[in-house]
Amino acid sequence: MAQRTRTTAQPSLTSEQITQVDQAIRSGVTRKRALKAAGISAAQYRDIEACAARDIQPYESFLRGMDEAEATAEATFVTTISSSSDWRAAAFLLERRFPEQWGQKIQIEVQKEVEHILDLAEKTLDPAQFALFVAALSGGGEGADDSPATRGQSDGQLPN
Repeated sequence: MAQRTRTTAQPSLTSEQITQVDQAIRSGVTRKRALKAAGISAAQYRDIEACAARDIQPYESFLRGMDEAEATAEATFVTTISSSSDWRAAAFLLERRFPEQWGQKIQIEVQKEVEHILDLAEKTLDPAQFALFVAALSGGGEGADDSPATRGQSDGQLPN
């Protein structure tokens, strides 16, 4: 039987959306919120990423532009800290927006360890056991399925 390959359609991406996302990220908004505000769904974003990986324009430039916008936002916050008499607002944004570089290290290490434990459990347990494990960790509430097929995707999440 022939294997089916998924071809990614080129998603709609207007110049207005590109500008809106760029401006929002430069002001410190996360990618996820910037994309959502511009009307770009999680499915559209996955298609944009797939097209960008194949160097298709304007998608590749759009993703590169988001990286540049984040770097600009970070530089702006650092400049504010170094030149302002009240640097606390920028420090707050840096810590929360760029936790890898500016966040409290203990929180990041704990988060990495939890992700490592979940990855090991996902590889070791069968899907039903893994779903029970995750449900138990999250208090057993309804909708606690965090199986490999749904982790990070079940609610159509966009990137942070």
